Amino acid sequence: MRHPRRPQSIPPRCATAIEEARFRVTAVRVPFGPDAGQPTQFYPRRNRFVVWVSVPKVCHAMLYAFGFIGLFTIGGLTGLFLGTLGTDIHLTDTYFVVAHFHYVMVGGMVMAFLGGLHFWWPKITGRLYPEGWAKFAPLLVFAGFNCTFFPQFILGYLGQPRRYHAYAPEFQVLNAMSTAGASSLGLGYVLPMIYFLWSLKYGPKAGNNPWNAKGLEWQTASPPRTFNFEETPIVTEEAYAYAGPHEDVQREDLQ
Repeated sequence: MRHPRRPQSIPPRCATAIEEARFRVTAVRVPFGPDAGQPTQFYPRRNRFVVWVSVPKVCHAMLYAFGFIGLFTIGGLTGLFLGTLGTDIHLTDTYFVVAHFHYVMVGGMVMAFLGGLHFWWPKITGRLYPEGWAKFAPLLVFAGFNCTFFPQFILGYLGQPRRYHAYAPEFQVLNAMSTAGASSLGLGYVLPMIYFLWSLKYGPKAGNNPWNAKGLEWQTASPPRTFNFEETPIVTEEAYAYAGPHEDVQREDLQ
């Protein structure tokens, strides 16, 4: 006869963490439309969570971040085929390796670099670049990159070796597609160089905090002074303490 299972007590440390989680307030900045810039807030009231819904604000830097996630994921997953003996024997020294390498090193790292550059450019230079072109460029880079290197996965699978100056006629279509994608990719990389240089002279002034961020670096001048701050700043809140509709809610009000 099976005995009923005894309920297990919660360890004191876990119980403390659970109790503290009841009073935790989480804010996520993200907006489209009229509520752009407002955070999403979660806070408990008598064990019931009230949620103020918001959505992310998709800006140019975030588009590069999305592109980084997609391209780097493809690069990482295709590496599994090169790390498996049965498939690596067939794919080694083919264009599959070329495509995998570029998805990781270029599609991943360059996209992340461009995203960071777009985010920090107003702080570095004190100038803003045209937002429309800045949103078009990552889309062009993403489309051009996939058009350039994704056909090379197929070419490698079909057996085209790398480091050859010529290829068989049956590979003509995929190679032409890769060449066309490379042209679009190059234009996508040139565009930021153009509007970055344009912004240095004609771009509107960015102000100290164009993104409404809460980090300490956004509380100093753009571009920063030699020593960032004239006097040592005093931090009185967390780095992500975004104010919400009920910013005056106290802990005792949530019980």
